[in-house]
Amino acid sequence: MIGPDNIEEVRAFNRKWCEVNGCNTEPGLAREHRAIEMVLNHYLELELLGGLIRTGGEIVAFCYGSRLSANMLNTQVEKAWHDVNGAYAIINRDFARAFGDEFKYINREEDLGEEGLRKAKLSYNPEFLAKKYQIVLKNEQ
Repeated sequence: MIGPDNIEEVRAFNRKWCEVNGCNTEPGLAREHRAIEMVLNHYLELELLGGLIRTGGEIVAFCYGSRLSANMLNTQVEKAWHDVNGAYAIINRDFARAFGDEFKYINREEDLGEEGLRKAKLSYNPEFLAKKYQIVLKNEQ
């Protein structure tokens, strides 16, 4: 579980993940990184639920989410080393095991059109997928 005793390790992992995965060249990753940093600054006050995986004493994956409603858990962030085989699948599974019994649904959020994320979401045989829309004002195109 993520808590006061390991939040700084999670922060260090997130910074390293960002360096390795190109946050300095990808604006979307840079924005996500800043958002995660802000959340980690207020993790306890936000009453988030989170977990991490260690291998050899080092964090190799973490995730966190929140109660979206009485029957829905919202997974907001998952980060793992891509070269650690199964790290994303394991953190996903363990998060669902640790917190999922309280909820009927687990919201895996947006897959951003990325084939790997979409495939992972569909592998859980979702009860439904919400259709999302984007509204763009004419003067902001």
